[in-house]
Amino acid sequence: MDYQLVRLNNGICSVRSLADAETFHPVVGPVAEAEALYVNQLRLRERLAKHSGEFVIWDVGLGAAANALTVLRGPQGRAAGVRAATRG
Repeated sequence: MDYQLVRLNNGICSVRSLADAETFHPVVGPVAEAEALYVNQLRLRERLAKHSGEFVIWDVGLGAAANALTVLRGPQGRAAGVRAATRG
């Protein structure tokens, strides 16, 4: 499949599938969407603060790794015990 980088209306870049005529994360962009859905909605910061040992987060999407990278960046200093694993 062919993909291209596109600039959204808010100035953020995302990925577009030319074969499917689909732009991924079309409203706010991949990082803001991942922050809202993975970090905030799942209360990762709070959960990590109470957790000891390895914390594994599975991302089963087929994106450009924005979800996994945002989750790893999200804990702010606690990423040492976080591992993002992908399937896809």
